[in-house]
Amino acid sequence: MVRFPKFSLKFSEALLLSNGQDGSYLLRKSNEREDLYSLSVRRSTEACSTVS
Repeated sequence: MVRFPKFSLKFSEALLLSNGQDGSYLLRKSNEREDLYSLSVRRSTEACSTVS
């Protein structure tokens, strides 16, 4: 796993779309709350995100 600095949702999804392939994902700290993480996953030609 590679950890990145605090990326925004928009930047994370753009990074996956420009450099990722199907199934690529990026886990980052949530910008909303310090105790949550956001998972962005590339699926075909889109990137989907969820927070938990």
